[in-house]
Amino acid sequence: MDTVKAAPVIEPRALAERFSAAARAGGFNVDRFGSVRGYPLFALTKPAPTDGRPSIYLSAGIHGDEPASPLALLRLLEAGTFDARASWYLCPLLNPTGLATGTRENAEGVDLNRDYRHGATPRWPHTSPGCGGSRHSRLPSACTKTGRRKAFISTN
Repeated sequence: MDTVKAAPVIEPRALAERFSAAARAGGFNVDRFGSVRGYPLFALTKPAPTDGRPSIYLSAGIHGDEPASPLALLRLLEAGTFDARASWYLCPLLNPTGLATGTRENAEGVDLNRDYRHGATPRWPHTSPGCGGSRHSRLPSACTKTGRRKAFISTN
């Protein structure tokens, strides 16, 4: 019988600090919109310098046992990939408690990827600047303006 290996456990606070430093260095705003068991929930936003550019929302880290997506997003951020060709809205670490324990589910045992219809997790404040309100699955408000090209990418 094969043994199932747990995902490597990554400390979310340290990862959040790396995201914040790389974001600020890349011209992003870092907007904290909540916390879960002491771990920060935050959005990184970088509006395009002129109107008419596409708006792109990227989310990562919804499955704590899949650390590749937040780590890849961090490497892209550190490399300066997010340039002025678009407005960028990043929510890079949506399940910090799952990341801390190496589990798909959050600390309450909820698989956030399956929670959109049932709403078992608390709703985030509607003031979330980068993640557009109560669910990360909604586009940021800046992306919903009429006539704006937009993309929504969830890397889980």
